This record gives sequence, C-alpha cells and structure tokens, in this order.
Amino acid sequence: PRVVGAYVKGDLVDYHSPSYRSWIPAEVREVDPETGHVLLDVKPQPIGLQEQHLLLRPRARPQHAHLEWLRAVMREGRIHDEARDLFLHHATLAAPYGPPVLKMDAMSTISSAIDAKLGVCGSVRGVYWAMRNSAQQTLDLDGFVNLFWEQLSALHHAYGTALPMKDDGFRRHENPANVYDLDEAKALGSGTFGQVMLVREKRTGAKRAMKIIDKKGLGAAYDFLEAEIDNLCFVDHPNIAKLYNCLEDSSSIYLIMDFCSGGDLAQRIGQAKSRKALLPEAFASLVMRQVLMATMHIHA
Repeated sequence: PRVVGAYVKGDLVDYHSPSYRSWIPAEVREVDPETGHVLLDVKPQPIGLQEQHLLLRPRARPQHAHLEWLRAVMREGRIHDEARDLFLHHATLAAPYGPPVLKMDAMSTISSAIDAKLGVCGSVRGVYWAMRNSAQQTLDLDGFVNLFWEQLSALHHAYGTALPMKDDGFRRHENPANVYDLDEAKALGSGTFGQVMLVREKRTGAKRAMKIIDKKGLGAAYDFLEAEIDNLCFVDHPNIAKLYNCLEDSSSIYLIMDFCSGGDLAQRIGQAKSRKALLPEAFASLVMRQVLMATMHIHA
C-alpha cells in the first residue's frame, strides 16, 4: 500500500541537523511512495515517518518586520555596524593583547543571533565553514562582516519584493489620509513639482516618505513621471529607494517611498565643506559601492 506523508518532492523544509545541532534549510529530493521515507538534499540517508515530526518542519521565512529591518540596514549602509555589534557581543580575545575573534564554542550562539535577526535558520553552516577555512579555526571581525553581508544579500535575493507592475495597488484613487497618518507629517523637502513629507503608515506604523506631486504643475513632464513610476516598480534593491504605493486624487499624485533618514549626498558634501574637511575615504568607497551595485541591478 502507498503511504501518504506530510511532504512531497520539491518541498522546502528545515531539517534539524545533529552535526550542526541546529535547524538548517533543506529541500525534499525524493519521497518513497511505499514507505513515506523522505530524502533531503543535505542528508544522504532517508528520514522515516517516525522521525519526520522531530527532524523536519516547514521552511522558516522572514516576517515583514525582518524584511523592513533588512532593507533599512542595507540601504543606510549599516551592515558593518550591525555585524560589529553582533561580533563583539560573542567574540573573545585570541591572546591577552590580541584582537577579538569568534571561536568554535561561540558558533551556536552567534548563529542563533543571526537567525533571530533575519527570521530564518541555517546561518550556522556559513559560520562553521568560515571558521574551518581559517588557519586558526576562528573568525575575525573582517571575516564576520563579509559573512554577515553574504547572509543579508542572500536573504534579500530570496525574499525581497517590489511593488508589482500595474497591479490592484497601482495608482489607487484614494485619500492618502485613509492609509497614512498625516496629522503629524513633517516636511522633508520640496522641488519643482511638489513636496516630500514624512508620514507614518497606519497599519504597520512604518515611516515613509510621501512625495506629493501637483498635477497642474506637471504639464509635459507627466509622461516622464509615468516612466519613473514604471521603472521604480521594476527595481528592487537595497540601494534604490523603494516605491511601496501610489495614490491619486483629483489634484495630486502621491508616491509612497522609503524614508532615507541619513539625508542626501549633497548635504554630506556641504557639511564637509563647511568644516573645511574632506570626506573620509571609507565613506567615499561605501557610496561608490552602493551606486555601482544599484547601477548593476538596474542594467541586469
């Protein structure tokens, strides 16, 4: 007789690995129709029905709050700071006067901390192999920052989403006050066609930048605006301000976008000039990296 189990070929699951003593992501490669045994891509031996409820579970996926945090960290260039804070919390001194490092006995706790921040599981594999590949079986700050970046980049690639093109949420004719708290809106700036306000989404409490565009002042630039909206719908990258929503009423078009709290590059350059100082090389390098990564994404 055929045995019907909980899993089918192609299912994405988490597997509790005895080697890592942690949950890691896996994929169901085969299911035996006679016994119900499951074969995973991360384990050569099949898992019987009796073991499956202990060793397998549906794949953990990041929640909205995890992805909001991820986008903010990548967009604002805080990856190094976040990685450093995690690293220093779990690192120990390799020698009395040496730099701090992560040792093998910290592998489980640092991996759990990464998983908790990202809302997934399996960071332990990356940490383990990074340590194994080092001469001292440890991980220094630079190595951990690179690992942390890879984890965040993989998560964003797997779960990052953009506003779908021309879907039901595109250019809704709705009063923005129904969706966003405008009572405490703060002006962020103004331009040729309108102003930008800091608002808060009522449902989630998330801060957004609302670009309010006066239809009367658009004129021939209307087609340009349409193209800009279309382009923003197609792209989804941490270094490109994300378009979350587009509302419209009789007088204005409202673009709801990422709130970039760090100001713009012109402000940073102006501040440096006022102090008669140069921008740090590390800052210039970070900005160029973000610009080039965004450009590469657009032209991919």
